[in-house]
Amino acid sequence: MSDRVVPIRPAVPLRSWTDGAMPTTRASRRRWVVAYALLVCLIYASVLGWRAIEVALVVAFAALGAVFLVLTVSTRELAGDRLALDERDEIARDQAFRRAYRLLLAAFGVAILASMLVPRDSREIAIVTWFVPWALFLPTGMLAWHEPDDLEPPPGEPALGMSELVRDALLGSGVAAGVAVAIVSGVGFAGLLPLIAALALAAGVARREAGQPVLRVRTAAKLVAAYVVLMAAVGLVLGLLFGNSP
Repeated sequence: MSDRVVPIRPAVPLRSWTDGAMPTTRASRRRWVVAYALLVCLIYASVLGWRAIEVALVVAFAALGAVFLVLTVSTRELAGDRLALDERDEIARDQAFRRAYRLLLAAFGVAILASMLVPRDSREIAIVTWFVPWALFLPTGMLAWHEPDDLEPPPGEPALGMSELVRDALLGSGVAAGVAVAIVSGVGFAGLLPLIAALALAAGVARREAGQPVLRVRTAAKLVAAYVVLMAAVGLVLGLLFGNSP
């Protein structure tokens, strides 16, 4: 029996589809926070009477959920168990939460004042549409806004295949194109196609850079299932918010 030792190559980390959209720099996270704010304002504009945007609410809500999910995942270490944080991270997290609390009070005040611009029977919807997205997002948003750049990736870590600035511009263009397609076509769900295409392109480039197949059958099945669930959830939210509106 030979005593020859066979060297083991370090495994290259696998790139998932979410890795292609995950921000790793403070600048990228701040762009995502700004995108969230713009999407909330876009949704609220429909409540204030901008009827042309109502058909694109499907795109706006889907993009809003995607931004929230990405920033939540990218800040989960800092937002995790207090015992797992060092003193500096704990101070940073507490400061972010204090800022979020102050901004939340400001958002509530804006919601009350802005509700005066809509008919009396729609004021509850106006307050909920403006205040709830901020209440859910501000702690995560403040963490994302102030969190520094990630450490340099270890040797062998595959690159994304494009800079984060280009990636963010691609995804932002997908959202803008989706809103435009929904308004022009009059079909809200048609506006999701540019958004999905932009996400797929960013993820596909990252996987190809890592030497992985762009799309497998199992992954495609999961994406189809996720799309169906997303459509059902967005349709339910829109029905609850605007089903009884005149």
